[in-house]
Amino acid sequence: MALDLVIRGGSVVDGSGKPRFGADVGIKDGRIVEIGKVSGNAARTIDADGLIVAPGFIDGHTHMDAQVAWDPLGTCSCWHGVTSVVMSNCGFALAPCKPADREWYARCLSAVEDIPTEAMAAGIDWTWETFPEYLATVERLPKAINYGMYIGHSALRMYVMGKRALSEAATEDDMARVNAAFTDAAKRSLRIGFDAIELHFAHGYLLHSFVSPLSNKRNDAYGGSFEGRMRFPLEVVRSVRAAVPRAVPLGARITGSDWLDGGLTPADAIACAKALKELGFDYVDISSGGISADARSPTAPGYNAPIAEQVKRVTGIATRTVGLIVTPKQAEAIVAEGKADMVALARAVLDNPHWGWYAARTLGAEVKRPRQYLRSSSTLWPGAAIRDAQG
Repeated sequence: MALDLVIRGGSVVDGSGKPRFGADVGIKDGRIVEIGKVSGNAARTIDADGLIVAPGFIDGHTHMDAQVAWDPLGTCSCWHGVTSVVMSNCGFALAPCKPADREWYARCLSAVEDIPTEAMAAGIDWTWETFPEYLATVERLPKAINYGMYIGHSALRMYVMGKRALSEAATEDDMARVNAAFTDAAKRSLRIGFDAIELHFAHGYLLHSFVSPLSNKRNDAYGGSFEGRMRFPLEVVRSVRAAVPRAVPLGARITGSDWLDGGLTPADAIACAKALKELGFDYVDISSGGISADARSPTAPGYNAPIAEQVKRVTGIATRTVGLIVTPKQAEAIVAEGKADMVALARAVLDNPHWGWYAARTLGAEVKRPRQYLRSSSTLWPGAAIRDAQG
């Protein structure tokens, strides 16, 4: 049997309580099918010599960029079965960073995480400037879990433009350097082995700030009309699309509405999705808001789903949506009624890290569990009936 993936030579910790043991792990169709000496061919092989191979959860949205410097456990992610985290979300990061700008970076992260800048100054041995140097620094730190990170848009803009980033519009040379950084990041993602890549056109990030008329006040070819405001984002789109093989899904999170007068509307989301589809993107994710502190997103359940439905109907591109999707039945209805092809959740999963299992149980499905978790299934654990009866 040809395997999709073989992880060779790792030390396997399978969660059963027995000591770790050396073995290969063979994977087919997303499932482990062989553990031991795997001799079959595989589409991809990972050399895990000297590494631990173990089941675990991935937390894809964290801000542990500074915390990793002084907290080897990765608190409190490690307490919830998380074995890998992704840092530098929401555009905030600590690299790339020139030495003279470190205090500004620390203030930005402090605004997100409420960590005093004085604590960061005391806890971080800030020896890096470039993004690869930051990766190397994190690699050297003692860690109980794995760390990945994005290049934050705020960090990238400051690194490229310096203090001009706070008061001046980017020049064409600045934009070319930013475009190259996006493309290089996509190439690194491919080398690391990510299965899909997504650009961020929402939440006030750099590409959103070009598209929205509320933030883009340029009077050159990169501002003014919708076509002008989309010019630089689409330059990035073309460059990244050229670097990413067609077999790798490529999408973008876009803005359904700025929720402010004069801002982006669902009609703009449709136009943006059309442009992305024409350039070979595989899907869009409809979010909204974030361009201004004055914006107030609705509080109705699934408030972006009606916008996603419009985008999906008019453009035909595969569509995902997010925003106050809380319950399994609500998520199922969005997909079943054709409002979107996929849903994404954020705070609902922070509230319940086992939301996926909860959804399967609610909707009458059975989760395929690792062997060491089978004893908690409804067929083997009497407590499941008590839990369900008591809500």
